[in-house]
Amino acid sequence: MSGSRIAYLDCFSGISGDMLLGALIGAGAPIAAVDRAVRGLGLSGVRVACRRVRRAGFAATKFDVFVRSGRREVEGGGHALHPPGWRHPGHDHGPGGEPARRVSAASILARIRRGRLPARVKERASAVFDRLARAEARAHGTPVARVHFHEVGAVDSIVDVVGAAAALEALGIESVHCSPLPITRGHIHGAHGILPVPAPAALELMRGLPVLPVDVEGEWVTPTGAALAAALSSGFGSCPAMRIRAIGTGAGARDEAGRPNILRVLVGEAVPASEGDVVWIVETNLDNVSGEVIGHVLERLFRAGAVDAWTAPIQMKKSRPGVLLSALCPPASLAAVEEVLFRETPTFGVRRHPVERATLDRRQVAVRTPYGPVRVKVGRRAGAVMTVSPEFEDCRELAARRGVPLREAMRAALEAFREGKAQ
Repeated sequence: MSGSRIAYLDCFSGISGDMLLGALIGAGAPIAAVDRAVRGLGLSGVRVACRRVRRAGFAATKFDVFVRSGRREVEGGGHALHPPGWRHPGHDHGPGGEPARRVSAASILARIRRGRLPARVKERASAVFDRLARAEARAHGTPVARVHFHEVGAVDSIVDVVGAAAALEALGIESVHCSPLPITRGHIHGAHGILPVPAPAALELMRGLPVLPVDVEGEWVTPTGAALAAALSSGFGSCPAMRIRAIGTGAGARDEAGRPNILRVLVGEAVPASEGDVVWIVETNLDNVSGEVIGHVLERLFRAGAVDAWTAPIQMKKSRPGVLLSALCPPASLAAVEEVLFRETPTFGVRRHPVERATLDRRQVAVRTPYGPVRVKVGRRAGAVMTVSPEFEDCRELAARRGVPLREAMRAALEAFREGKAQ
């Protein structure tokens, strides 16, 4: 993973297909690559374009899809996926007044499979549409086989999805990461009348993903945008450790005061784990716990996933001597570490905050010594050995068994490592 090309989607104002494509093009993906992908699908009467716009005073790239319908060229109709049988005023006819044609989700997936596209573009685009169709089927309580698009909306969504996959390929992106998605409120007028925000399909696509409530009205996350985030992202949360090489800003359709309607994409290389990561410090003050209990809690913290735990003497209120109990843990162990502190101590609250740390690339090797094998921890930075530490328990066991001082067993292990006496 280290050194691989990654992209981080900063969805602080939501995500839609055109916003993501605009951001990827702004980050350096050539629109010609998107155009080739569209032509590779055999879509006729479709034109793509991008332009520089401003959203709440910030410059961004707006991506547009134009679909020829009859004698007119109309801008893409956006997401319009649903099961057949729904009829609502204003949605039974196409832009020219003719009856609106529908395209099944299965036929869209078949078109992607048959298209003249790179293998990974097909794989990513198919994963997005499969996720989108299944979410719509759940939202409407219908089989996936009965899910259909309105034709103009289908073309718009196909271009957004396949275009995004093609742009990621053009940028050489190996993995995508995403911020939590914003949950707004209100309603929109869709193909099925008035719908709550987020739209039912978008909400289905957010199932299991981290979301953040935002107390504003309006649709910030479209179903297509949610499908792109859910299907393409390998992780959700803060920006991963990376070396930023390019930044792209994609614009949504609306320009509203107070909050720019934009999506940012950060492109770069993943920073090796040896250079840094983010961990959490969890701590609490205690003034009414015995030393035996403190020792027990420290053991439980390590079992819960803490990478380190410690105490420090402090002075608390009413001049009482107390103990500061702290634990360092990765994000995945945060909940378990907090649970130990609440269950095993009388504390009424804990403090927690993330911290960045620099670490060495840590490996373990076994070496041969005159007294027996010993495991040795080796820390490297940029390939150079920075520190070497014999495993204490191995050395203590050998020292007791062979009747030599502990420091002699440790010296022998270090000498064996320097001489390259690996097992």
